[in-house]
Amino acid sequence: RTSSLVANSDRKTSRTSSLVANSGRKTPRTSSADNNDQKSSFPTIDLAAIAFSAEDFRQDVFNPDAFISQLTKGFVPEREDPNSARKLFDPQPLQQVFEKASEDLQKLCDVTDDRIAELANEMKRCEESHLNRMKILDDSVSDIFGTFRRLDQRISQVVHTAVRTGDRLQYVDGKKTLCLHGKEMIQHFLSCNDQSDGKVLEKMKGADGRYMNDNQVADVLRELQQISVDIHTDGTEVAQLRIAEKSSEFEKKVLHEYGQAIRSQERKKSKQIAQTLLNFGSSALIDLQVTYSNSQIKDPISYPVPNVDAVVRSTGRFYSDIRVIWSQQTLEMSEIFPARCGIIRKFLSAVFQEKIIPFVNNALESVDRTTEQSLEILDIVCSQTHHLVTDLKETIASLPNQEYHSALSNFDLNETIENELASKYRKGYLDKELIVLKGRIEDVVLQSLRSTDDEKDKCFHPTNFKTRGFSRWKRSKADVIEHKKYLLKILRDDHVSKIIPLSTTSLQRCSRLSDPNLLAANVRALFIVALTAITSEYLKPILDSATAFLPDNDSRNEPDDFFFKIVKHVTAAMMVFEKHFKQEVLSKMVSNNHECDLLKHEKKDIEASMEELILQGLQTCLNASISYCSRILSSDQKKSDFKPKDENILPDTVPDSVSKACLRVTAYIRNFKETVFTNLSGTNLGVYCSIFGTQFHRAFLAHLTKFSITASGTLLLMRDAKMYQDCFREFRIPTIDEKFDLLRHLVNVLAVPPGDIRTLVSSDAELSKMDSSAMKDFLKVRADYKSEKLDRIL
Repeated sequence: RTSSLVANSDRKTSRTSSLVANSGRKTPRTSSADNNDQKSSFPTIDLAAIAFSAEDFRQDVFNPDAFISQLTKGFVPEREDPNSARKLFDPQPLQQVFEKASEDLQKLCDVTDDRIAELANEMKRCEESHLNRMKILDDSVSDIFGTFRRLDQRISQVVHTAVRTGDRLQYVDGKKTLCLHGKEMIQHFLSCNDQSDGKVLEKMKGADGRYMNDNQVADVLRELQQISVDIHTDGTEVAQLRIAEKSSEFEKKVLHEYGQAIRSQERKKSKQIAQTLLNFGSSALIDLQVTYSNSQIKDPISYPVPNVDAVVRSTGRFYSDIRVIWSQQTLEMSEIFPARCGIIRKFLSAVFQEKIIPFVNNALESVDRTTEQSLEILDIVCSQTHHLVTDLKETIASLPNQEYHSALSNFDLNETIENELASKYRKGYLDKELIVLKGRIEDVVLQSLRSTDDEKDKCFHPTNFKTRGFSRWKRSKADVIEHKKYLLKILRDDHVSKIIPLSTTSLQRCSRLSDPNLLAANVRALFIVALTAITSEYLKPILDSATAFLPDNDSRNEPDDFFFKIVKHVTAAMMVFEKHFKQEVLSKMVSNNHECDLLKHEKKDIEASMEELILQGLQTCLNASISYCSRILSSDQKKSDFKPKDENILPDTVPDSVSKACLRVTAYIRNFKETVFTNLSGTNLGVYCSIFGTQFHRAFLAHLTKFSITASGTLLLMRDAKMYQDCFREFRIPTIDEKFDLLRHLVNVLAVPPGDIRTLVSSDAELSKMDSSAMKDFLKVRADYKSEKLDRIL
């Protein structure tokens, strides 16, 4: 109960403090007597002594007895005797204190509520007073704004009246000035028509009596010229003549001053004089400026001689001077002349007509047009001229005003070059380029054919090299070896890589010098020349010569790999040229599908004849290889291999041993495989190996038909078949692997008893697919074929 009372007391104390704080200083005073009663009624309490903190209420340190003791300190007497039964605490005084405090708080609340009501009434009265004052002020401001509005309307009326008056005065003044100017012009014209005045217009004066400057004189003379043109009455001939003379004299004088100003580079003075002449309407000013600007471009010290390096140097220096002078003069013109387009156009035309065209003509006329040097010089001059035109365009585009772009758009510099510079030199260009390309390629080919040191034998001479006549000549072994070395040496020198740069140069020059409409046709013609030279004059003669050394089918010697080496080099050369075709040729013909299709068709026809030689040679080598394997099988395979004299004795005690013929044949096949894989590539390699495997499989089956195979001989045949299968697996041709896998299954038919053949064939997945007639033919190799009547078993 004590704890509850203390808690209620804390809440009431907190509420009292809040009310006191809200009431502020308006709390009514109490009398001193009341204060004395309060002091005597409440015991003295030390608030600092009963202060608590959060640490005092922690669960591990909180002691309820100590808390109550601390809270009631001052109200409860100290315990003197712990064992005494006397009552230690009487709550009655504490309750009285709480009741007294509650009554005081209630009184304080009543006083506070009265004060709040009083303040609310006072605030309402102030608000009503404020609203009344604002209404009075609003009425006053409305009156002021009305006054300002009327004043603004009055000011606007006055301003409009002043403007109309000013316009009228300006109109009157203009008419007055025009009349005075007309009067002045009439006086000048009449004085010109007065024959007695010998010094008319000598020093012209204005209406104010002062002498005129050049701009004013130019204006007067221009108007007098117009007057003399408009007036056609009799008696004015003298005035017209004198005005014309004075105008011509004045124009010459000012032009002379302008020439001196531009030569002395007085830009400000030049601009002033130019303005005078332009106002005067003089066209000679533009001619004078263009002539001066064009004279700043110095002609080459000496025109190009028939030398490419000299042309490059001379053209570079000359065009560099043109670029510098062009930039300087166009900038000056843009600052001096208000209408800049006409003079820049005229200056550009003068540069081409008087500087560039004579230079180009002299450069191209100084060489023989049938030589490669003439093509190189033409290409250099046209290319550098094209770059010059590009730079001139960029200079025009960089000028301050955009009017140049539209005004000069009709002036096509590229068309100027095409029509006036190189058109006559480009006529017949393709014929010259074809002659030059053929000559350069022939030089490379003939040089490669003459590269041998052995000139004693006629067969090595280039003229004989192209004829195939030596394919039937009487050859010694040493001659054959030397000739093979000679052919391989020609191919190893890789003259195709020397021909391709020549073709590339011609094609690039063609793309720059050809008419865009004829570019694709010209590229096709040039490529066909290069392709024909590489095939018909270089690679095909080599193939023709190599066919003379192809192995014979009836030779007892192992076929050599010479032709395969030739094929390897020829194929590599054609692959390089094919890359050149895709990169340099097709890229220039993408816009003309018709010409591109024609070129591909011609290319295929030209390459077909050479490919035919290669296929014939490879077929001959293939036949020779099969024949050589067949001869080994025929000579080294003994009948006792597959039909031993004693069936009880195995052919060999070594489990993996094979026949002698199998060893030699597989050794050769592995050498053949190494040769083919080294020298052939792509789809040719797979097809060639597949054909070889198929033909050897057929030849081996035909070889077995010559033997009578017993059960013990079948064991050796099984080893041979496995040996052949492992050998051909190295080719990695799935179809060949299937054939030799079937061969092993067929050999199993020879090993089983006659009564089990039908069961084996029907249960074996591979054998069951075979044709019955083929199976019967194979069964004939069994030694017991007739005795067991195996022809009926299937």
